[in-house]
Amino acid sequence: MRGKGNYRGNNRPGCIPEPKHAHPLVREFFAHMNAKGAIIREVAQRAGVGIDTMRFWRWRHVPRLDVFEAALNTVGFKLVIVPIEDARDSEAA
Repeated sequence: MRGKGNYRGNNRPGCIPEPKHAHPLVREFFAHMNAKGAIIREVAQRAGVGIDTMRFWRWRHVPRLDVFEAALNTVGFKLVIVPIEDARDSEAA
């Protein structure tokens, strides 16, 4: 059995897995974290979110909007609402 603090899955910058079945926003969030070299523990602490809460976004749960927005802000992004026409235009480009 591993001791506390030996789990390395979230401790390597840029190596957070992004499961295909996770919500697209969650996948994009973790892609940005990987690009910035962030690790879950640091982002969770800065956002006031539990580490396991963020880990479970990838595998088990969809994040609450307020908690997800706090985590996004921590890595330098914000959640916005755009008209459908604008979203389709940006996807086509």
